Amino acid sequence: MERTPSTGKTLEELTQRARRMALRYAEISPYRLNPDQDVWEGIVKGIGRQAHTFGWPYCP
Repeated sequence: MERTPSTGKTLEELTQRARRMALRYAEISPYRLNPDQDVWEGIVKGIGRQAHTFGWPYCP
């Protein structure tokens, strides 16, 4: 997969990073992930796409 010029990472790498961040945040905070995995997985993929496109993980 093509690496983005701004981060040097692939879309999959950036999506995995967003997923790890979401899971870790749910572990250490009082917040929980949406019980519908399709919902939060869609958000994680959107954040990965934003990081790949713009270089920063902006919310979709």
